Amino acid sequence: MANIIEKAKRTAIPRIEVRERLHGHTVIDLFNTRTKKYERVEHDNHFTDGISSYIRCLSHFNNSPFSNGTWNDTKVTRTMLGGVLLFDTALPTSPDAKYMPAGTTMTANGCYGVVSTEAPTEMGSYNSVESSESDNSVTMVYDWGQSFGNGTIASVALTTAEGGYIGYGNQSGSAKTEKLLSDGQSVNTIASANNDSTGFALAGSAKLAYNDRFYVPYPAGVDSSAESVTIKHRSMGIDNLDVFETWNLVTPSDYPGTLTISISATSQSMRFVNAGVNFPSCFLLVPTAGVANGASFDIYLIDVSDSSYEKYTITNNTGATIYAVDNGLLFWLIDDTYALVRTGSASGDFYKINYKTSELIGKATPTPSDASGARHYCGCNITDELLGGMGGNYIYDPSLNRFSLTNGSLTKLDLRTQSYYGNIVSFDYNAELDVLTYAYYSTYYHHGDFGMFKNPLRLMTINNLNSPVVKTAEKTMKVTYTITRA
Repeated sequence: MANIIEKAKRTAIPRIEVRERLHGHTVIDLFNTRTKKYERVEHDNHFTDGISSYIRCLSHFNNSPFSNGTWNDTKVTRTMLGGVLLFDTALPTSPDAKYMPAGTTMTANGCYGVVSTEAPTEMGSYNSVESSESDNSVTMVYDWGQSFGNGTIASVALTTAEGGYIGYGNQSGSAKTEKLLSDGQSVNTIASANNDSTGFALAGSAKLAYNDRFYVPYPAGVDSSAESVTIKHRSMGIDNLDVFETWNLVTPSDYPGTLTISISATSQSMRFVNAGVNFPSCFLLVPTAGVANGASFDIYLIDVSDSSYEKYTITNNTGATIYAVDNGLLFWLIDDTYALVRTGSASGDFYKINYKTSELIGKATPTPSDASGARHYCGCNITDELLGGMGGNYIYDPSLNRFSLTNGSLTKLDLRTQSYYGNIVSFDYNAELDVLTYAYYSTYYHHGDFGMFKNPLRLMTINNLNSPVVKTAEKTMKVTYTITRA
């Protein structure tokens, strides 16, 4: 099998020239209400390639921000740079820095136009009186009262307005009214009908976008004793357009490409699921049934880049049954060593394990309070290092083995804005394209739609302070972020 992780690290977003150079400056003002002392910290920022990434239209998926009415009716700074995030550690500042790294905690956040005086305590209030705009600059001001935004602040970043609202997780344990990750975005989908005798897998399995091609297992799983898998594929037309392919492809015979990959015989029925961001060219086969404590099970990594596979045999040492639903065992790959599993039932616990040695690393905390058994609720990667879903609005940090409640919904992702009586069957972050992908199945119209949209948590600027500051309950805080033409 090719060195998949190294290939993932080498991916880059096509750069679009930004004619006007921008300069950013942050001012943090802390006021101690007991001692009446002021503290001010100032620092310039670094722009990432987030703006270049965010204005792509993604070809067939037609995800241009210019189709967003809010984008067209206001200054781009309000949407593209209208969210602020404060972190407890310094962030990478290379041009390819994209998201909050694992092991980091979001101390506070804010969103353009949002005033927050209630939980969660991380959320600040946009100060419309002190904020200002001109033809050559914009100043956005956010305030946090004594009970809000407390903790260590080592870096400040601008993100989208939606990203500033959703945030990277509230350690206070509360959340605001959920906002969709796809809020303000529109997208075309690749749709296929479940209208052939095998039940074409577009209607109910994982999907993969890799190397400008779209891959679909055919069918969605394999029976016990299977010795091969079949995967259909076609062009996506993002970087390269195949002029001989058509877009209205709804049955297996319409898909011009077929991969048949030989594997060692399976010992049980298995289902295709997403393999995660560290395996960009792979599907994962997992059992369809739960696995009792002490029992062993197999997983298969199926690599479409070279038609190879890797098989791992794992013993369940969690002390409870690993749970399974219709779309497969609740098992998610974190990287080339670790995985996350869910035990017991839909309200059970999550455990981090070493899937190469079967070692139990530990229970993830806290247990999401509203996690469902459906696989799409548990998701896959939401960024290059963090997993998303886990009950609809949680982020999982594998470095901290920790769940954090966000203000975003990771499951209500039907971008076609109609009631199709269906659900998300797969969801993942694609590092090659820097997008979130999803597959939606309508049980009413028997369609399986695949789409992709921009990740609102994208970091547009990064401002690492010379030394961290600490906000306590004795202090109020004001953050003034100014963007000007250089």
